[in-house]
Amino acid sequence: MATTKVIILAAGKGSRMKSDTPKVLHCINSKTILDHVIDAATICDSKPIVVVRHMSQVIRDTFKDRVFYADQSAVPGTGSAVRAGINLVPKDAVNVVIICGDKPFIQSASLEYLVRQRHHSNAPLSMGYIDVRDASASLRDHCASMGRLVCDQRDRITQIIEYSDATDTEQSLPLRNVSFYCFDYLWLIKNIDALTSHNAQQELYITDLISEAARTPEGVVGIKFSPEEGFGINTKNDLEFATKHIATLTR
Repeated sequence: MATTKVIILAAGKGSRMKSDTPKVLHCINSKTILDHVIDAATICDSKPIVVVRHMSQVIRDTFKDRVFYADQSAVPGTGSAVRAGINLVPKDAVNVVIICGDKPFIQSASLEYLVRQRHHSNAPLSMGYIDVRDASASLRDHCASMGRLVCDQRDRITQIIEYSDATDTEQSLPLRNVSFYCFDYLWLIKNIDALTSHNAQQELYITDLISEAARTPEGVVGIKFSPEEGFGINTKNDLEFATKHIATLTR
C-alpha cells in the first residue's frame, strides 16, 4: 500500500484525570494507554509521530526512540496538534492517519481498513464513528462528550459539531465522532492552515475539516466502529470502567 504515516495526538493536559501523571501514561492491563495506541498504529506505520506538549519529557523518556516526537505550540486544539505533526510527515506520503492517544482499544485491523477505504475511494478523508444506540446503558454515559455527526438526507456526513458547541437538539444526535481519521496527505496540507478558532473553546478543531471535505465530489467516507473500540479515557472513572468492562472484550 502507498506510504502511510500515523500521527498520534498526546499533547493534552488531561486535567479531568486529576493526576500528576500524563493521561496517556496511565495503565490498562499493565500497559500504558499510549502503548496500546502505538501497538495498533504500527500496522500502518512502524514508527508513528506522537504530538506532545504537557509533560512532554516524561513521555519522551518513556517511549524513547520508539516513535518520532512533534511539539505542539501554545495554540490549543487538535488542529494545532496536527499542524505540529504534519511537519514530520515525508513529502512522498499518500495517507495520514490521525488518532488520539487516549483511545486504547483501537484495533490494528480497523486502522488498516480506515486507510484502505480512504485510498480506494480517493476521498479526502475517511473517519470512524459510533452509533451510541449500540452502546450499553453504562457505556453510553461515557460517550456523552463526543462530537456529534451531522448527516444529510442521503446519510452522507456533512459536519461534526463538538459537544461544547452543540445545541440541545444537536446533542441528541446518535452518531458520535471517535477521532480516527485517514486523510489524503496533499489535501490535508492544503487545508490545515485554513482552520480558525471561532468556537466556544477558542481552539483549532481538526473536525472543522470534515465540512470542507464533505463539499468535495468524493465526500467523507464514514466507517462505523463498535462503541467499545471508540471508547476514550478522560477521567479516572473512565479508566476504571474500561479496565473492568472493556479490556477483556478487546484484548
